[in-house]
Amino acid sequence: MNSHATLENRLRRIAVAAACVPPAVLLHELGHWVGNTLAGLPDTTIHYASTGFRDQPAFWTALRAGDLALAETMGSVTGAGIGAFLGIAMSWLLMMTGAWFVRRTAFQTVAAAMVLASAVRFVPVGILFSRGVAQHTDEAHVAQAFSAPMLLPALVLFGIGLAVACIITMIRRLPVEGRRGVVADLVVGVVLGTVAWLNVVGPALLP
Repeated sequence: MNSHATLENRLRRIAVAAACVPPAVLLHELGHWVGNTLAGLPDTTIHYASTGFRDQPAFWTALRAGDLALAETMGSVTGAGIGAFLGIAMSWLLMMTGAWFVRRTAFQTVAAAMVLASAVRFVPVGILFSRGVAQHTDEAHVAQAFSAPMLLPALVLFGIGLAVACIITMIRRLPVEGRRGVVADLVVGVVLGTVAWLNVVGPALLP
């Protein structure tokens, strides 16, 4: 039997992929939190799958309504835009770094899983964008903060394109022998890890 296909190895890959989801999500949120904190936004917080600051819902509602003056009373609009972008940029960086390190045998499984764990966020973003309801996404927040509507499609399409490119690069850099099984295990692990983190583990550890 191919060593890649043994039950033990498959379960190990699934577990590693699942374990890569929390750091991928938290590093994305850390990018937001660092940007928000440096911008001096009040009472910045970080949770298992989100970041926040005081009056954040009212802040974005005011921006979407075009009331820049009201939004500025609650925090730096430019700072909030930069904070929103830094989270996106962190996911871009994780995908590119993972695609690069997949060629290193010692980091192969973790690197490949990190590509998928970071790329998975662009699936719901793309779906929301295609339906015209992406106004609450990070990409939309960047566009709203900088009063540049075209930033929304630009960021969404670039992120999806980069995710596809990194996934293809990652797959091509995996050993040909057993490649399909490895990719399947990583996908299963990321899906399970995402469901577990967003619905059970994350809320319990970092509500």
